[in-house]
Amino acid sequence: MMLWTSTDRQCFFYVFRLPPCWRKFMAFEVPVPGRLVGRPSEPRVYVASATVAMGWISATGIAQHIHRNILRQGWQLSASLPREAEWRRDRPAPLTALAQEVEAWEVYTDNLEAQEVVTREGGKVLKGTASPLLLAAREAYARCGTPGVPAKDVLRASEVQALGDRIDGDLGRKEAPRGYVVSLISLTLWVLGRPGVNKKHWQIVLGR
Repeated sequence: MMLWTSTDRQCFFYVFRLPPCWRKFMAFEVPVPGRLVGRPSEPRVYVASATVAMGWISATGIAQHIHRNILRQGWQLSASLPREAEWRRDRPAPLTALAQEVEAWEVYTDNLEAQEVVTREGGKVLKGTASPLLLAAREAYARCGTPGVPAKDVLRASEVQALGDRIDGDLGRKEAPRGYVVSLISLTLWVLGRPGVNKKHWQIVLGR
């Protein structure tokens, strides 16, 4: 069976300060009165983000890059996660039939998702406990000051909804979340029943 572990970082986009040389590229479009930002002598000024701004087209990629490096390097300490166990598009799947390849992890923006393949007997004992991957990740997070809410972590669960899918580790199945198909049919019928359908509506339906 497979056990799933998940943890989420709080305010991850706003934890890391960008280099000063980035400021001129991170200015917001609309200027504000200088008196509002401590520049009373300036009638209008442009405010720039000192952190990764959500909504910026490259924000997700940069946040994920930072997150991966935190876990892969662990500040060069013992807190790093095994690189060979990371899910990557340019490498074979880390979970195989080999006895030594029974754990994997992946980063999705500010989320860490980890999986373990165990025997059914062992799974009954391990359910609800923190995995070694999660403990190592928590240590890496603590060292670089990225807060989370441990009470919300998913601890070695065999059934979980993650990354848009419903995972059943007991049966070895991945399905759409409950109610997804009904909602999709309802949305499709609503779009088809409209007198005029714009491009955005079709993008929403086809994207799902």
